[in-house]
Amino acid sequence: MKNKTGFNQYIEQLYPLALTVVGYVFFLFTITLFISGAFIVGIVFLIIGVFLSFSVVGIQVDSEKNRFNYYERILFVKMGKWRSFDEFPDVSVLTINQKHSSRSLTNMEFTSKSIVYKVHLLNETHREKIMIQIFKEEEKAILFAKDFAARTGTNFTIFSPYISEATLSRRR
Repeated sequence: MKNKTGFNQYIEQLYPLALTVVGYVFFLFTITLFISGAFIVGIVFLIIGVFLSFSVVGIQVDSEKNRFNYYERILFVKMGKWRSFDEFPDVSVLTINQKHSSRSLTNMEFTSKSIVYKVHLLNETHREKIMIQIFKEEEKAILFAKDFAARTGTNFTIFSPYISEATLSRRR
């Protein structure tokens, strides 16, 4: 959602895919509970289903005040604190190998692997990162990062964290 002074953007589900699916299953189970007359139990499963299915992570940007709010939305309530872009002057795209695994009751493992491109806000030393968006294609991630940098007054840069002298001496 865009407006004159910024935008609000959904990033990803708060919980892993398996728990989100459980939330949707609880919705379906709630229907059968309501039909059978178990209203109180149905309401409990409905609340748990809403909690698991509709909890998301997002970012709000207020360009006018040069700040952003990285938030978690749980049960339609946003929780997060506003921070200044002065603390996070850089934007970068990181390539991530993602792997999701789950096991069934019969101990069968289901695994999915994928490469994703995450756009992050970075502090000056690149040691602290805040995820802004996830893409499956590198070109789209780079275009988004450059557009985001232009809209917020941050710098599009290559991720290169500062390595302190103490860390360098331990590596030798």
